[in-house]
Amino acid sequence: MNRRSLILAVGIALATIFVALLGTQYFYFLRLNDIHKAQTRQLAHLALQKVADEIEVRELVRYLNKSLNSPIDSNSSLLSTLQKINNPRDTVSKWEIVNPDHMAETKFGNILSPIDNTALSDSLLKVFITKHKQLDEYILRNMYQVYSYDSVPQLVNPRLLREQLRSELDRVGVLEPFSVTLCDAQDNKLYEYLQPGMIRRHWDADEGIRQDIFVSKKHPKLHSPYILLNLDFQKSMYESMQVIVPGVVIALIVLVIMIVTMVQLYRQLRFQAIKSSFINNMTHELKTPISSIQLVVNQMQENPSIIENKAKRNHYLSTLEAEVLRLKALIDKVLQLSLYKGGKEALIPLSEISIDEMLLGALKIFTMRISSEAPESKFELIHEATNTWIRGNETHMTNVLYNLLENAIKYRDKTRALALFLRTYNDEEGKLIIEVEDNGLGVPESDTKLIFQQFYRVSDGLKHDIKGHGLGLAYVHTIIVKQFGGTIVAKNKPTGGLIMRITLPTIEA
Repeated sequence: MNRRSLILAVGIALATIFVALLGTQYFYFLRLNDIHKAQTRQLAHLALQKVADEIEVRELVRYLNKSLNSPIDSNSSLLSTLQKINNPRDTVSKWEIVNPDHMAETKFGNILSPIDNTALSDSLLKVFITKHKQLDEYILRNMYQVYSYDSVPQLVNPRLLREQLRSELDRVGVLEPFSVTLCDAQDNKLYEYLQPGMIRRHWDADEGIRQDIFVSKKHPKLHSPYILLNLDFQKSMYESMQVIVPGVVIALIVLVIMIVTMVQLYRQLRFQAIKSSFINNMTHELKTPISSIQLVVNQMQENPSIIENKAKRNHYLSTLEAEVLRLKALIDKVLQLSLYKGGKEALIPLSEISIDEMLLGALKIFTMRISSEAPESKFELIHEATNTWIRGNETHMTNVLYNLLENAIKYRDKTRALALFLRTYNDEEGKLIIEVEDNGLGVPESDTKLIFQQFYRVSDGLKHDIKGHGLGLAYVHTIIVKQFGGTIVAKNKPTGGLIMRITLPTIEA
């Protein structure tokens, strides 16, 4: 496994671990939230049951007091039904409800004095408390039916309902905002309360906590009024999220650090790989001109007569000059690579320089080169700039010009003669503009901004036909933009070819 594959595998493993960690926290939060909801709903249900019981007891007492304060018809269904006998096993007493004007008789035959309504009411309340299972079946249903199905508001005090419910919820520790709805047996809303600060929304049927009131214990399926309680868990959910927020933040910080580390490691390894490849290729390329120079020197040493033969002398001198220029170009490549230290650009010393001499030198060298490589081509210098003074570095500025001109020759269209122009002028702001224009193959529009990236090569067939390392234009961009404070752009010509435009701030000479 190579280094790149190893980094990729480590990155995938770390990403998987991070996703698993984040997913675990997320499902842990959901689980805690579900448990909290279930426990809260259970406590709220108990509180609602207690409130419902208190409502039934309160209304029952009020109903009995009202009934006992009114004469009871001996033929009424109330009287006949309330004449209940306790469990036969109960040997303590037997109670009968009679008209207050009559006498009450125990099974022992003792004659009591006329019964006072208040005393009888208190006695009945005690009996209700101790004999609830025997009395509530009839009384609760009868109480609701006597008042008719439209009389629930008479039986339940809404203000007291919400106060009792809030008090009971606080007692059991349910602090969520709530809404309570009182409905009759036909599901008609009789009363609705929404706690201040709670947003009204549509509640799902399974979200509400329902508690029937005035219902038959033996026939629970019968329609009856009910209280519907809804709890808003959004606030508590946000509070629960605060528990996992620190963990998520830490996980995100770790993720960012991990990504930055992996990117830097990848860049370093990529740079080292390209650098090693560059050095290997450069070593091989250096051998060729050195061998050629050595061969010419040996020939001239072995045959001194070559010096006297003008034609042979000029041939060997031209060969030496070409190989020297080739060596210089290779040395410039090494100089470009030395500008990058660990993948970062090193600062270079700057001074006040003029590009006039550089332009003339480039014209001389590349005119000679073009005439030898493509005699039918032309190279023209159009020097219109009046202020050519900039703050830069002479060596690196020369390399920039040579790089652009060399690329124009290297990527020329071999089906036609090369027309190469080196143009300078000052714009309206006084900045120095340097343009290298050719009629070559150009660059795909999508790559015009990418060609200045380090090690980037245009993805077309020429990548394999023309040697390159992806350093030349990256070097040019670094020098012009990051070192000299200028700009460089590539623009395709409509008629074919490319214009490289450099803009540099000028200084007064």
